[in-house]
Amino acid sequence: MRLLRLLAARSNDPASLCSETPSAQPDWFQMSRTMSPKDFDRNMTLLELVTRQAPNVAEEHYDLGARLEANAWLHKLESKVESSPDTSTTRDQVCRGIRAMVAGLDKMPESEQRRTSYEVFRVMQRKTTAAASIVASPQRYFDETFDEKALPATLRRRLPADGSHPLPFKRIVFEGRWVSELAGESGPVRNIFVNRRNNGVIAEMTEAGGTDSENARVSYALSYGFQGLRNQLVIAKWAYHLSQLRTFPDVPLKPGDALPVPGSLIQAVATEPPLSGDYLPVNQCEIGESRPASEIAQGLSGVAVSVQCVSPRPGKGPPYMDRSVWLQDYGVGVNLEWRVDGLAGSFQIDKVVVE
Repeated sequence: MRLLRLLAARSNDPASLCSETPSAQPDWFQMSRTMSPKDFDRNMTLLELVTRQAPNVAEEHYDLGARLEANAWLHKLESKVESSPDTSTTRDQVCRGIRAMVAGLDKMPESEQRRTSYEVFRVMQRKTTAAASIVASPQRYFDETFDEKALPATLRRRLPADGSHPLPFKRIVFEGRWVSELAGESGPVRNIFVNRRNNGVIAEMTEAGGTDSENARVSYALSYGFQGLRNQLVIAKWAYHLSQLRTFPDVPLKPGDALPVPGSLIQAVATEPPLSGDYLPVNQCEIGESRPASEIAQGLSGVAVSVQCVSPRPGKGPPYMDRSVWLQDYGVGVNLEWRVDGLAGSFQIDKVVVE
């Protein structure tokens, strides 16, 4: 924290790098001749800390989930720093970001401050961050965090007993490709559903690798029927906060329940915080027609019910829309298409393995 506070103080100095144009190279000798004794001492301390102390930060060890929340906090902070008209990052924006970051860290309890500052240095030193670690090896975090036993007791008490909702699978793996109009997003996809305890709760993990390595991502979800319980998105560079259901609905649509007739609307309680402030916390879906699940992929039994969901984006343009199929026999929904801002994407399924 001492080093970060010095960086924040240095960013306020008129002679600092923040006042330089992006193409200029600082003349440290000339700058030192014009500094006050206080500023000179501060800069010498900063250089000493950078060269002596920062590399040792890797010796600290923190839980990966806690580091991921710290990474998500950094991402949210970064998104609040205005981008320049040409979308490049200026030195002034970097320095404003440093000052906002230190101000936020100073408000945290000491334990949270230490693990968050640790992740800050991982990012600053271009070392492997929590987000990059999870994208490279996503299974452990999935098993530990997206298990209903990891939910708060207030939610676990509302879930059925183990064995009360038997389903005809332990694991379903969909393999295929995203075909997307968003640059760099098209690429291989593996969508996995896990039924751990035959209680109707399904864990889902989707691994997607785009043509741009920075678009590689893993999304996680835990659900009970149509009701989401917990979810999170982790991209190679950044993570989003773990989002969780706060209040369990009185009458959720359970696995095995017959869906309403086509044209009916269903609405699930949204998890918090939302992935993006652009969207209202609403997940309203319209039930469509049914067809044999085998038309979605060979090896699937029962029926597949079309479900179209809408997420309003007030002041941001047309709503986000996605089309999924609800596989009645298995109690899972598979996202097949999405559309936002005039762009669209689809999941082209190559094969399905039911275990």
